[in-house]
Parts: sequence; structure tokens; C-alpha cells
Amino acid sequence: MSKWLSCSISPGQFPTEFAVAGRHYTDKGGVKGYSLFAPIDSVISLSSAAEGPGLVQVDVIDSKDGLVLVKLPAQTFENGQFITVKLSELQDKPEGNV
Repeated sequence: MSKWLSCSISPGQFPTEFAVAGRHYTDKGGVKGYSLFAPIDSVISLSSAAEGPGLVQVDVIDSKDGLVLVKLPAQTFENGQFITVKLSELQDKPEGNV
């Protein structure tokens, strides 16, 4: 199932991508940052500025106790393509964004 994850975005190195950053949750309950370059068609900007809040498309793999394992559209620099996030950070695609 596809959902949209809250994140921060900025222009990528190439015109076909965005730099994406956010937080994920570790198996020990800690919080760490993640970052990646995501294809432009898997990111929605929530601002008219070049940098700011955004959403990145993810695939939901599993969920338990308010946490969700998701697959990102590309591998992170820190730890791969799968991260755990809070359920509250996910949403359906906003109206008006195709």
C-alpha cells in the first residue's frame, strides 16, 4: 500500500531528483535522521519555496504499535531503503496533487 511520508525537501544534484531528509525510529526506541535523493515523481513539495516541507511516497510493509515499516523510493545514505516511522507521519496523497 502506497502512502506519503512527511519530510523536508530541497533541490537535488540533478533536475530529476529531490534531496529528502527526515527521522526514523530504531529498534531500541531511539530516533535517527535519514537522507536520500528521491526521484522527482515520488516527492510532493508543500511549499512554493525551493526548500521546505514535503512528502515522499513510500510503500507500507508492516505496522505494529503505532510504528510502520516503510520502503523508500531510493536507498538512504545511512542505512538502506527500509525505515520505521510513526503512523502519524503518513498520509494519503493530498487532494490537488497528481
